[in-house]
Amino acid sequence: MNIDKKLFDVFIEELQEHLQNIRTHINSFFETDDVAVFNQIIKELHTLKGSSAIIGFKRLTDIFHNLENYFNKIKTNLNESDKVKIVELIDQLEKIPNNLDNPEDICTNINNILSGKTVSSSPTLDKSVHHSNKVDQNKIVEIKKDYFEIQNEIHNILEKINIEKYLKKKIYAKLESLGYKLNRLNLKSFSILDEKIKNIAFSTASKFNKKIKVVIENSDVEADETIINVINEALVHIVRNAVYHGVESPAERKKSNKSETGTIKISYHKLNDRILITVEDDGQGIDIEKVIAKAIEAKLISKEELKDLNEESVINLIFSDKISTSETIDEVSGRGVGMQIVKEKIESIGGIIEVETEKHRYTRFLLNVPFTFQSIMTKIIYSAGLDLAIPLTFIDSIEKYDENKLISKDNKKYYQHKNKLYSTISLANLLNITNVKEKLIMFFKNSATALIFESAKENILLDIIKLKGFNGAYKHYIGFSTYNNAPIGILSPSELDGKPLIVPQTTEDSFSTKPSAKKTVLIVDDNKIILNTLENILENNYKIIKAKNGIEAINILKSNEVNLVLTDIEMPEMDGFTLIQKIREKDDHLPIIVLTSRGDQKDIQNGMNLGANGYFIKKDFDNQALLKKIKELI
Repeated sequence: MNIDKKLFDVFIEELQEHLQNIRTHINSFFETDDVAVFNQIIKELHTLKGSSAIIGFKRLTDIFHNLENYFNKIKTNLNESDKVKIVELIDQLEKIPNNLDNPEDICTNINNILSGKTVSSSPTLDKSVHHSNKVDQNKIVEIKKDYFEIQNEIHNILEKINIEKYLKKKIYAKLESLGYKLNRLNLKSFSILDEKIKNIAFSTASKFNKKIKVVIENSDVEADETIINVINEALVHIVRNAVYHGVESPAERKKSNKSETGTIKISYHKLNDRILITVEDDGQGIDIEKVIAKAIEAKLISKEELKDLNEESVINLIFSDKISTSETIDEVSGRGVGMQIVKEKIESIGGIIEVETEKHRYTRFLLNVPFTFQSIMTKIIYSAGLDLAIPLTFIDSIEKYDENKLISKDNKKYYQHKNKLYSTISLANLLNITNVKEKLIMFFKNSATALIFESAKENILLDIIKLKGFNGAYKHYIGFSTYNNAPIGILSPSELDGKPLIVPQTTEDSFSTKPSAKKTVLIVDDNKIILNTLENILENNYKIIKAKNGIEAINILKSNEVNLVLTDIEMPEMDGFTLIQKIREKDDHLPIIVLTSRGDQKDIQNGMNLGANGYFIKKDFDNQALLKKIKELI
């Protein structure tokens, strides 16, 4: 079936909008038990039935017709089993936009639910957030592209002319400020999660015959879509667990002189460059005794070690994948696995998660995350001539290091701080450096490990460069950035384990091209499909390192032996022409091949004049010709 693309795009947008409205109405029904909202649901389904008929999706037309009849029927004769059906139906409807190429299974499931048959499916939430965006993303990309081209040109001019340092610094600051604002043009509101999260809560409550209400405050706070997608996943686990573990059954709540309906409250607060998200339920709290018993059973701690743990440390044991206070493990229960996922996700974006609880009263999760994944506020620390960055939100305190506070226990040495014992890691040891007098100690939130280092510098906002193509040796890092015109690693304290760090080298004046058993090719392109395609073509004969822009490539070249660079021209942050120029300023011999969509004679001449050794056009791409050229050069 041939469908006009514009018409298809309009249908997709309309479908998502009407499904969002249906979800809102269903949530309203669960909150109020008012079947009058079914009239609104029927209108939405009627509209979708007509739209799918016009575009030619007959199977969907039939499904929306059957659903319209079903809601017409139950609005005057609703029973408890219908509530379960509604939960299952919304779960299936959610999946339609991502399965329009083959909706048969979903349509079959919906018909089975309507006829009373069981469907092997649980209420789920997509890992990514789908919504229409009022800002034209293509225009933003074009503006950013123009900005980075102008930025590179200004940078090159300023480096070549005689100008006062303070004036040059002022111009750079203005450019940085403008780039900072451009990176925030595509912020979205957390409100796009509201109805989905409510639906997850009501779905889970229906499954376990519990009554809840969901209160969401200040969800108009904005963040990058990447951040929102991570929070989306985290809230799914937290809210499900709040319903399952936290909120008691109506009978239990009545015995405790509570309302039969439990409350889950989610609130968002903007704190400078951070966002604090609080998720609280008024349920039974975390059973500390049960957590301890499970931890001892799983051999996470011993009874002897338990004496040194405060309540906060015990509560944090729920983030272990070996801990669950549930008697059964399924897609809803089991705090352990779910909470471990939440912690990993939050920390992957430079955030932290904390837990507060009081027995029989509440459990509260506090998520402190950046509002943009591209930047993070950090503390710069220093040992033996090397700078490293630590995200501020991980840091609890920094104090003068006092050897007299070292205590020996079980043949190990611990540092005593505020009636708590900490394992210590020396930054100098991590860097494989000796004879360093370390004077300061840093304590982290939700961690029993402290870091000893030489000195602390400024707090600074760093743009994160996520490295691609590297192995687990770089697990210590959230990412990398540039500081004082040199690469700097951004450490993840949760990954500090005493093993040596691989750090970005800042002292090399030129890029190394020493031969190795298998020659290394650095592929630079912001298109994942191109990166993966080239990797598949070259990986049998060459070691592959990948970068998504020129800045990332420059940092990789400073700390890796590379024998050839294969680069695109049009990339964010630093384009291919600038990358070639930067490489040639340091190294006249490193082979560079351009693979780009830009095939004008002027572009080809520009690339070759800057120092490229070969120039290929993507639309005429011949992998054999590329392989032959690479073999000639290295």
